[in-house]
Amino acid sequence: MPLRFVNPNLHVILIHYPLGVFVLGVFIELFSFLWRRSAVRTAARFMIVIGALLTLPAATSGIYALWDVKTHQGLDDARYHMLRLHVIFMGIASILAVTCAVTALGASDAWRKKLYWPLLLDVVIAWGLMVVGAWHGGETIYQHGTSVAIIKVKEAPDDDGNTNKKTVLVPLKEPDSKDLRSYKPVVKYYIGGELQQHVLLSGFAFAAAFGALGLSIRRLTTAHTAYAEEADELAARVAAVGAGTDRPRRVTDDISMIRSFNPAAEVEVDDEPTRVPSARWWLLAALIAITTAVAGYWTMSGQHFFTHAGWADFVESLAGDTKWAINRHKAHLILGSSLAIVGLIFAALALWAPRRPLLLTFFAALLVLIVAGQVWIGVLMTFDAEMEGPLTHFNREKTAGIPVVVETVTASAHPT
Repeated sequence: MPLRFVNPNLHVILIHYPLGVFVLGVFIELFSFLWRRSAVRTAARFMIVIGALLTLPAATSGIYALWDVKTHQGLDDARYHMLRLHVIFMGIASILAVTCAVTALGASDAWRKKLYWPLLLDVVIAWGLMVVGAWHGGETIYQHGTSVAIIKVKEAPDDDGNTNKKTVLVPLKEPDSKDLRSYKPVVKYYIGGELQQHVLLSGFAFAAAFGALGLSIRRLTTAHTAYAEEADELAARVAAVGAGTDRPRRVTDDISMIRSFNPAAEVEVDDEPTRVPSARWWLLAALIAITTAVAGYWTMSGQHFFTHAGWADFVESLAGDTKWAINRHKAHLILGSSLAIVGLIFAALALWAPRRPLLLTFFAALLVLIVAGQVWIGVLMTFDAEMEGPLTHFNREKTAGIPVVVETVTASAHPT
């Protein structure tokens, strides 16, 4: 029986989707001169946008994966160096890819043509950074055994009395199928714990929000372009009539021609520009954000989710030194709730005020700040020695270390 249903965590699955979809889309776009008017090029651009947005849930699951490695395996200098470079390269690549995706989604057709080469250059750079970051992630697994269950990093004194980190093999304790009858073993085995689901859902909430933001910008720019073209055409016709070069002529239009064949037919003419369904995507983003908040409460309450004891533990975690003091849990809750509220506000703006650039700019900047703040608070709560502490930095005087334990095993402990 395997140690977990998915070993060691869901990050090992999620990283393949953005890498495969994004890299293949960029590859096709680079050779698009072979099929300029083919649907393959359109599909490639959708792949680039989808792959870029999927880097966000892959990144948040990576945060959990790093905590999982640090907590259950430990980090020596070699693993730390490789994982640090992996996080840096993939983090920069994700930010660059998402920025390009939102820009491409939001730009009008005219601006998309103007920005084609800068966007393509940025996408290629993000592609290269992903390749380098993926190489570091793969090497730390296959060369240093990162996330391998039987390999642990421990601190032990050497012959001179100095404490050094060393890699040891430990027996692999496989779960008994009989244990998968209670809450904790089932949750840990099948989904890797409540925290992993909460962190993963937050990434999907961020991805849906930024995708909806691009669509909102697209609706704004499309409407402005359509109205500007109509205004230019009307001004040109008025100028032509005034100059006497464009006199009205009586001609048979298309609608009259259609009705001549069937006078009873109902003919609908849609002169409005194509409406971008940004409101629906904002509602989806808000729904995922609310689901993420519920998963956060599940993380705090565990098997007491539907009991008063779970609610009491949740309320206690929000209590600060004073009534109005904001601790990390309370800040995390406020930012998570703000993400859902901003999504609903964006949905309302998309329905009733789609052409208000100042409102769109304000709430877009607010969205970026909320996401950045939420990620930072989540990192503090995940990697700090204690969940509570300052909002701006780690608890420096309480930094967690790796337990000083020496485990001696024989070669037979290695599973065959």
